[in-house]
Amino acid sequence: MGVQYVEGDRMRRTWVGLEMLICSVALVILCLGAGPKQSEVPPQAFFADYFSGAVFLHGTIPPSGIELIACIRNCQTFQSEGMKLDEDGGFVLLEVNPADRFLRGDEIRFYLVNAHGKIQATETAVFEGKYAIVEIKLNFNSDLPSPMPPPSLPQVGDSVITLLPRLALGVGTVLLVAGIAILVVSRRRVARR
Repeated sequence: MGVQYVEGDRMRRTWVGLEMLICSVALVILCLGAGPKQSEVPPQAFFADYFSGAVFLHGTIPPSGIELIACIRNCQTFQSEGMKLDEDGGFVLLEVNPADRFLRGDEIRFYLVNAHGKIQATETAVFEGKYAIVEIKLNFNSDLPSPMPPPSLPQVGDSVITLLPRLALGVGTVLLVAGIAILVVSRRRVARR
C-alpha cells in the first residue's frame, strides 16, 4: 500500500506541474494579447509649419506697423508670435508650432493685427505638423480696426439759456457806462451853477 501511495503522489505532482505549465502559458498568451494596439501608421515626427508670402489689404499693400499672426481653432488654443510686415507687405517664415500634437489637421487662420484689433484673411491653411515652408498670398477684405471717435455729449437745455450770461454782462456794461455818463453830466451842471 505504501508504494501505491507514493506513485499516486508522484502522479498528482505531475498533474499539478502540468496544470501550472498550461496556466502559465495561457497567462503569457493573454498578457501578450492585452498590449496596446499599434496604429496603422508608425509614429510621425512633429515639426513646425512655416509660411512665407505677401499680404494684400483690399488689393493693395497694407500700411506699415501692422503685424501678422496665425491662430489654430481660436486664438486662445494657439496663437503664433506676431511678425511685422515688410514695406511691400511681405513676410518670411511665420512659424506655426503648437505644443499640442492633436491640433494636426486643424485649420490655420491668419490675422492682421494693429493696436485697435484684428481682421481675418480670406485664405486658410491646414496645420500638418511637418517641416514645410508654404508660400501663401493672403487677402484681407475688411477694413483695419481704427480708434473710436471721442464721445460727443448732447446739448442739454435751451440754447437761449447759454446766451443769458453774455446778455446780462452786455446790458450791465451799458448801464454802468450810462450811469457814469449821467453822473458826470449832473456834476457839471451843479458845478456851473
